[in-house]
Amino acid sequence: MSALAFPPMPTLPRPAAPARPQAPGDRRRHLQAVPDLGTSARGQQSRGDRLQVRAETGQPASSAVAQRPLRLTTRGRRVLIVLAFAAAVAVGAGLGVLFPAESTAPEQVQDVVVSQGESLWAIATSTAAPGQDVREVVEQIRTLNDLDGSTVVAGQRLSVPVG
Repeated sequence: MSALAFPPMPTLPRPAAPARPQAPGDRRRHLQAVPDLGTSARGQQSRGDRLQVRAETGQPASSAVAQRPLRLTTRGRRVLIVLAFAAAVAVGAGLGVLFPAESTAPEQVQDVVVSQGESLWAIATSTAAPGQDVREVVEQIRTLNDLDGSTVVAGQRLSVPVG
């Protein structure tokens, strides 16, 4: 078995930390006086100024954070824009439900009896005028007959627009 020996590494003495002047009984050691940095280019006090005033007045350090102005990151701005857009869409959809678009009421109607296996869509397709949107005809049939859904049963009498 072989062994390799290295001489011990010399340890360097650490420099002593500079002494901070403290008043007797001062328990707020985390508060330090900072140099006056003056006002910024916008004419506002710098953060160092605000902290210095708070340290001198003896306010708790938590108030230094609470009184800072709100600043958003780019990501925060994007989130707010998306939320505002979603709220606008929700309000628009709500207004669409409250104030539905005027549907064209049919001038002439006829009565139709629902056959076995026939759906509201099939009835609307057979009565729609050429080039007319079948969805509008379905909505007209539902409005004319006060239907809540699109379910119809065989033998049911429906009023349908003449196309």
